[in-house]
Amino acid sequence: MKKVIGFIILLIISSVTIQPAYAQSQCGRFLLEGCIGNCGESFLVTYQVFKDGAYCFSTVNNSLCPNTGAKVAIYLNEDLIFNDDMTDGAFSEINAKKDDTITIEAMLFPTGLEIACIWLGELHFQLGQSTN
Repeated sequence: MKKVIGFIILLIISSVTIQPAYAQSQCGRFLLEGCIGNCGESFLVTYQVFKDGAYCFSTVNNSLCPNTGAKVAIYLNEDLIFNDDMTDGAFSEINAKKDDTITIEAMLFPTGLEIACIWLGELHFQLGQSTN
């Protein structure tokens, strides 16, 4: 019985979606999005800035198994400006000028929790141009 209850709780946890309310309000037009988890163990993309302004990176939903975390590194013209665990949500504003390059690299890592999951899940994130 305990195994059945544990399994049900695990299914509920793995289906939880985190959607920060600030992501949509501060990030106007989304320029690109990515995903890690079932959609791939890592993600690397480079965006060429066409207009001076503030750009924002945010995680928009998370259904990763609790035994797996996600880290992101953001580079502006090859300079590391953000490097953190984004498993529980992340938001970063990037001030960029025309012809700058924003590079986003994301990867999975084991959290050390001894939980067996049927489905790895996914973590989605977006880069947008701030409306502020």
